[in-house]
Amino acid sequence: MAADSNAIIAGRKTFFIQPDMNLFPENFCEEYLLHGYECYFANPPKHISLECYIDFLVDTFKDLILFFNIDAPEPGEPWSSFINKINTKYEHQVLIGVLYLKRQSKEEKAMLEKTYLFNIGIMCGCIQLEYTRKNNFGIIEQTLFANQANGRRKQVRAICNNNCTFNMVWNKAAHTGQLQDISISHFSIVSPHGALTMPLYEKIDGIQMTIKGAHIRTSAVLFMTRQINNGADDLMVFMFVGYSGQQGLDTTVEQTILPKLYEMMQENCNALLETTIRETLLK
Repeated sequence: MAADSNAIIAGRKTFFIQPDMNLFPENFCEEYLLHGYECYFANPPKHISLECYIDFLVDTFKDLILFFNIDAPEPGEPWSSFINKINTKYEHQVLIGVLYLKRQSKEEKAMLEKTYLFNIGIMCGCIQLEYTRKNNFGIIEQTLFANQANGRRKQVRAICNNNCTFNMVWNKAAHTGQLQDISISHFSIVSPHGALTMPLYEKIDGIQMTIKGAHIRTSAVLFMTRQINNGADDLMVFMFVGYSGQQGLDTTVEQTILPKLYEMMQENCNALLETTIRETLLK
């Protein structure tokens, strides 16, 4: 479990604090996965203050960007005071930005930018959203790009459980089992050492997968293999290949599993966060 937890924690994560879902629906976060951005909505439970909730986020995940919706109800004090406190508390540890609905006057916009960018010194921008969702998708995506929200990763992996299985045939023998992890470009499995003696860059067609109830059929090439568990097992990483031979999944398959990948990642992160909250409150 420790190895799985480390894999879930790895990589930069962006949390949008109490976002306005009329301007920024959660399914945007699924689409941002295509560019390697791991984004989540954060709404603390009623029995936990926002400040404590952010403490739990920082304790759980080590590389964070936080975007605060300053049009949300204030957390017991003005947003500027609260964000200044969080920015000071986690200086050099957490990157912070703010989102707000487009203001009617240039003067108000300039005042907000002066407050947050210059007086407080947040690093990820003071981002003005439009009244229409379709415009906001691009605005937020550009903001994620500008702040290197994908960290060092090109793709984000979802750690799998027993809801993710595969079935493939190689060398006239059937091989079935559970997936270790999956992204829109790769997946990995663990096989007993020597049970699947496939050469590197071998292509397998007609691989059947079930990803949290979604069924897909695809092709893949063995990309890497290495021994794990003191040589008892082989970790095998495959790269998806589309019907026309291009790297990655075909568009229809990609759109089928994308919501499932996001759902798994969200569940995994929530489980770790809930563990942190429970263990802290029990102390």
